[in-house]
Amino acid sequence: MSAPLGEFARHRAQIVLALERLRVMLEAHAAGKPSAAPEPLEIDPGSRLAHLCGTFGLSAFERDVLILAAAPELDGRFSGLCAEAAGDAARPYPSLSLALAVLPEPAWSAVTPDAPLRRWRLVEVEGPSLITGTLRADEAIVHALLGFRHRDERLRAMTSELVADASILSPAQEAVAFEIVSLLRRDGGSTVQLVAGDRVIARAVAQRAVELMTASALVVRYASLPAGVAELVDALRLCERELRLGQGFALLECDDADDPHREQTLEMIVERFGMPLLVVTPARMFLSHVGVATFDLARPTREEQTSYWSLRLGAANGALEIAPRLAAQFDLDFATIDTVAASVAAGASAGEVWDAVRAQARPRLDALAERIETAAAWRDLVLPIEQRRLIRQVVDHVRYRDLVYRRWGFARGADTAEGLTVLFAGASGTGKSLAARVLANVLRLDLYRVDLSAVFSKYIGETEKNLRRIFDAAESGGVVLVFDEADALFGKRSEVSDSHDRHANVEVSYLLQRIERFNGVAILTTNLRESFDLAFMRRFRFVVDFPFPDSTLRRRIWKRAFPPQTPVDELDFALLSKLAVPGGNIRNIALNAGVRAAAKNRPVAMDDIAAAARIEYAKLDRSLHDPDLARWLEAVPPRAPAQAAAI
Repeated sequence: MSAPLGEFARHRAQIVLALERLRVMLEAHAAGKPSAAPEPLEIDPGSRLAHLCGTFGLSAFERDVLILAAAPELDGRFSGLCAEAAGDAARPYPSLSLALAVLPEPAWSAVTPDAPLRRWRLVEVEGPSLITGTLRADEAIVHALLGFRHRDERLRAMTSELVADASILSPAQEAVAFEIVSLLRRDGGSTVQLVAGDRVIARAVAQRAVELMTASALVVRYASLPAGVAELVDALRLCERELRLGQGFALLECDDADDPHREQTLEMIVERFGMPLLVVTPARMFLSHVGVATFDLARPTREEQTSYWSLRLGAANGALEIAPRLAAQFDLDFATIDTVAASVAAGASAGEVWDAVRAQARPRLDALAERIETAAAWRDLVLPIEQRRLIRQVVDHVRYRDLVYRRWGFARGADTAEGLTVLFAGASGTGKSLAARVLANVLRLDLYRVDLSAVFSKYIGETEKNLRRIFDAAESGGVVLVFDEADALFGKRSEVSDSHDRHANVEVSYLLQRIERFNGVAILTTNLRESFDLAFMRRFRFVVDFPFPDSTLRRRIWKRAFPPQTPVDELDFALLSKLAVPGGNIRNIALNAGVRAAAKNRPVAMDDIAAAARIEYAKLDRSLHDPDLARWLEAVPPRAPAQAAAI
C-alpha cells in the first residue's frame, strides 16, 4: 500500500534533499578536504523520514547512518561514491567505519544491539567485523522512506492483513469491541485476551476495533511462530516494527491447544511485546502478566448461524429453506460455514450443501473414531413392530428437535442438551449395528464407531481425556456415534475397595456428565442390558430391546438376505426360517453360500446354504451335531442334477 501521488512526491523530495547533503559529505571526504560541519538537514514534519525518526527515536547521527545505509538502494551513484570515499573500489557499500569518518556527531553507541538502528532491524551489519562490515538498510525500511508499505518477507509466513466483516457482529459482540478499544487506548502497550471458539467472529471484533481506532491490525498465527527463543524474539521485533510503522495492534490467534508450552510462550510474548496485543484463544488461559484483561465471546447461537448461512449461501442455494435446517442439525463456527460456502458450486442443491457440511465436519473425528459408510434402509431392518416404532421415534426426535426445543420452548435453560442418547440392547446379531446404520443413512449423518479399546486407559485421567476429545469433536451434531459393547466401559459402578475402583468410578461419573451435555446422537450397544448402572440408564432417551427373531422374522430376514441380482434356485424360506440363528448370522450364511455357489459357477441353492450354516455354527463354537442343526440339515433336499446349470 503506498501513499497518494502528492504524498509520494513529498516523501521523495525529503529523501532527495537528504541524499544531496550526504553526497557533499562523501565527495569532500574522498577529496581529502578538511571536514566542515555540514548544514543541518531540514526535516519536513510530514515526511516518512520524520515519521521513522520520531517512531523509533533516532538521533541525528542515527538518522544519517540510516540514510547512508539506504543510499545505494535509492540512488545508483552512491555505490561509486562510497567506494571512492572508502578508498576501495571493491567496497561499493558503506561501512560503520565510513559512517564514523564522514557523518557529523559520530557515536559508537548508535550501532549497539539495543540501539534503535539494530534493535528494530532498520539496518543490518553484514560481515565478520562490526567496524568494516557492510551497512545495509532493511528493504522494508527503504520502501517506507519513500512512502510505500511493504511487509517484511520474514513476516509473510506467519502474518497476514486483517480482513473481516464487522457487520456480522451482534450488539453484545460489538460491545466487546468497544471495551477492547477503551483498554487499548488507555494503555498503548496493553494486552487483551479474547476467549472465542470462532475465529471469524474474533476477527470481526478486531475489525470493529480497527474501525473505531482508525488504525490497522496484523494477524499473527501462533502455530507459525518460530520455536527457538532467539528466533521468536527476532520475529516479535519485526512484528512490533511493522505495527509501529502502521500505528496498529497485533491479533495473535492461538488455536494450537496441544502445545504444552503455549502459556509459557505467551507469557514471554506479552512481557516483551511493546505494542497493543489482542490474544485470541479457544479456551481461557492464565496469563500472570499484570494488566491482561479477558473477554469471553460465546459461540454463535442457532439464530446467528441461521443468518450467517443465509448470508454466505445466498438465495441461489435456497438458503431460506436450508439455512434453518443446517443450523438446527450442525453446531458450526463461522469459519467452517465460510469453508463450506466456498466449496459448494453456485446453484448447488440443498442436498449437495448438506453433504458438503458433513464432509467438512469429518476431519476432527476421523482421527478418533472409525467412519462407517452405510446405505442401509428401512427395508433392511427386520424387527417387531414395537422396536421399529421406537427407532422411528428416534429419527423424529432428531428431525424435529429444533421445533420442539426452540419454538415450543422445551429448551428452558442453558444447560438443556438437545442431543439424543439411545441404548440398543440385545444378543449379538439381532440388528443393533444395522439399526444404527439405518438411522445414520435416513438422517443423512455420518456414522462413527468408537473403539473402546483405544478409549480405555489404565492411566488415571487418560480415559476421561479420550472421551472428552471424542465428544468435543462430535459436538457439531453432524454425526451418529456408536459405542459397541458399551457395557465394558459404561457398566455398573463398583464398590470402592482400592484406588483402581475409585478411578473406574470417576470415569463412569465423568461419562454420565459428558453424555448429558452432548448435543449430538450417541448410540450405545450392549449384549447385557442388566449390567448397566441404573443412574446411567436414566440418561437414555430411548432404550430399544432387540429380541432374538422368531421364525416369522427369520423368514423375512432370509428373503432380504440375498440381493435381487443374486441368482438363486428355488429356496425353501419356510425351512430356512427354522434355522435358529439371528439376523447377523443369517447374513453371514447367505454371503458364504453366495461365495460357494459363485466358485462353482451356478446359482445359490439350499445345499450351499447348508454348507455355509456348518461354517457359521463352527465359528460360533456350536457343535456341528447340535440337534437343531442336525434336524435342519436332514431336511435340506439334495441338489437335483438340473440345478447344476451354469450361471
